[in-house]
Amino acid sequence: MKKYVIDASVAVKWYSQYDEDDLIQADNLLRIYAEGVCELMAPTLIAYELANALRFNPNFGLEETVEAMQNFFALQIVLEDPSDSINAAVDLAYTYALTVYDAVYVALSQITATPLITADYKFYARAKELPFIEPLKDLKL
Repeated sequence: MKKYVIDASVAVKWYSQYDEDDLIQADNLLRIYAEGVCELMAPTLIAYELANALRFNPNFGLEETVEAMQNFFALQIVLEDPSDSINAAVDLAYTYALTVYDAVYVALSQITATPLITADYKFYARAKELPFIEPLKDLKL
């Protein structure tokens, strides 16, 4: 079964669909996950990044953000503790001028040999030479 690491930029699209690019690809990824066609994983950091993005979205209030987070956890995406990959993440952050936040996803992707799907194209531009990183817009499902 195909596996993907997703970052928060992908998960945000599932909830904040107003004025978002690549919604079809994001929704298709969620659909094939729900159908059991693929597995999704992410570092636990994704929950905090998703909640923060929704908190600062003008279309989301407290209730909508809480509901979205409950829905996200109900998806039962595999959430990995980054303690096993933090050293690799810090090294990647320094080597490729990434934030440690972004590097945590890259490290998980590399350690598990699983493609990282991102819709953060500024991040992708800085990290595209690294193996395993795929832009959401190019994902063929």
